Amino acid sequence: MEQPSAEPTVEPELTNTSKATSAPTSVELTGPLSREISGTDCHALAGKYNALTRSDEKAKLPEGLNSAQMVAAENNIEKGADILSGRWENGCLESLVGKEHPESNLKCAMAAKTVAAFDVCLNGPGEPR
Repeated sequence: MEQPSAEPTVEPELTNTSKATSAPTSVELTGPLSREISGTDCHALAGKYNALTRSDEKAKLPEGLNSAQMVAAENNIEKGADILSGRWENGCLESLVGKEHPESNLKCAMAAKTVAAFDVCLNGPGEPR
C-alpha cells in the first residue's frame, strides 16, 4: 500500500481546459481564501462561459430538426456564444482584473455545469422576485 506523499499539492491554474468533476457547490477550499483576478483568469473564465453557453443553448434545440436546420442552429449558437463570451471577457478585463475575489468562487465557476450556476458562483444568488 502506498503511503501518502508529504509534499504539498499545487492547485492547477484556471484554464479553459479544466474538467469539472463535481457540482459547483462541492468545491473545496484548498488554496488562499482570495486572490487578485488576472487577465489569464478572465480569459479562462470567458472560455468556460463560452462552453456553458453553447451547452445550455444546444440543450434547448427542438427534436426533429433536419441536418441543415441543425447545422444552421449550431452555427448561430456558436456565433452567439462567441459574442457573449467576448463581452464577458472584456467586462472582466475592464472591471475585475487586479481586484480580490474568493478563490472558491473562481473554482466554483470553472466547475459549473450551466451559465446560471457560473453566474451564481461569481455573483451570488440573485434577489428573490
